[in-house]
Amino acid sequence: MQNQYYLKDKKAQIYKKISTQDDIGQSIEKYYPIAPAQIWCYARQLSQTDVFQAAAYGDNETRLFVFNYYPKVDVYCMVLYRGEWYRVTRVDTTDDYKGEMYIYVQNAVGGWIPRDDEIEDYTPGMWDE
Repeated sequence: MQNQYYLKDKKAQIYKKISTQDDIGQSIEKYYPIAPAQIWCYARQLSQTDVFQAAAYGDNETRLFVFNYYPKVDVYCMVLYRGEWYRVTRVDTTDDYKGEMYIYVQNAVGGWIPRDDEIEDYTPGMWDE
């Protein structure tokens, strides 16, 4: 069994930010989920050693998520996990780009957290490639 160490017994939703313009040219940002329901994942808080290593590179990472491979995830996507918002800081994939995706996040604060009116429902076919 591949990577049996990572038991995917938790669920989280990943949101991608899409910027558009309204009728008068003002920028509008909306957050769309990349899947119709929460996605199974492995999640853990980073150890103090991991946090210090990330800080050495200028990152402020606090948690790790391991999902199945989703090519639509990138830096600045948002993750909603157990009612808390996290901002993606780094995305690592396994060597074959078909296995698991390691997503490092930091706690979302202030203006990073999407407002209720910025969150849209899942749109089927939106993320098809």
